[in-house]
Amino acid sequence: DMVKRNQPGVIVNISSFGAVLPYNSVAYAMGKSAIDRMVSDAAIQLKEHNISMISLYPGLVKTEQIVAAMGPRVAKSKNAESPEFVGRAVVALASDPKVLERFSGKVVIAQELADFYGFTDVEGHVPKDKVMRTLREKHMSGPPVHWFLDK
Repeated sequence: DMVKRNQPGVIVNISSFGAVLPYNSVAYAMGKSAIDRMVSDAAIQLKEHNISMISLYPGLVKTEQIVAAMGPRVAKSKNAESPEFVGRAVVALASDPKVLERFSGKVVIAQELADFYGFTDVEGHVPKDKVMRTLREKHMSGPPVHWFLDK
């Protein structure tokens, strides 16, 4: 619809580090990997229409289901993210006039966006999840290991 109306916009897809690290299940990993690839390819086609397409990795989100399953430790954690934090990441992207050139076709991590744009979680801090904070450097800075043959 944005294309037909010639209206710029931002499409944000929620993905996960499960696309680059073993997590949950094979089906989960394949779904998240497919989202990331779709974002990369679709962004190329949408660029001429001034539409950004982005893949967003939240950290552990304190949803009601997660808190019920994992208990009060997660509910009180300064490393986990509230659902509102993820929403603030989306708002920051949608409000950025340079989002197309900065982030379209890319995977972005919610905690990195908070650092970049200066927003915080509802409690006034930026979560410091160790997995999310080291993900890009340790697991996303080069080709996947499965692309290489052992010699």
